[in-house]
Amino acid sequence: ALSLAELPRLAAVSCAVDARLLALDDGLLGALASCERTVTFLRARMAQDSEFTSAIEMAVGMSEMHCPDELWLSAQRCVDEQPLSHLAVVRSFCHAHIYRAESFYTDLSALLDAMGGWAWERADA
Repeated sequence: ALSLAELPRLAAVSCAVDARLLALDDGLLGALASCERTVTFLRARMAQDSEFTSAIEMAVGMSEMHCPDELWLSAQRCVDEQPLSHLAVVRSFCHAHIYRAESFYTDLSALLDAMGGWAWERADA
């Protein structure tokens, strides 16, 4: 049970909570966690923006013989650019997380520094 007399104490405790923590979207965090293999790949192979851009351009220019089946549109006889575009958006949105210096966050503050400023409402658009 909660009484009105306890509200000032609760208000003081709530002020100590970092507002960025309240803004995190647990569904998107879960989705990001499930993509850790992709994050590791991007961190290891495409650390520079120019490397990533070159890889996307090369992928778009692939022939059917060199393109993964998942990216080939048979009817149009070309690469499906939509997944590549989505990857570019996710990489840009999650850049601070993907390219962090350490594999693990040292504390909650470090995680919030990387993710707390994200515009979560735009992430699933």
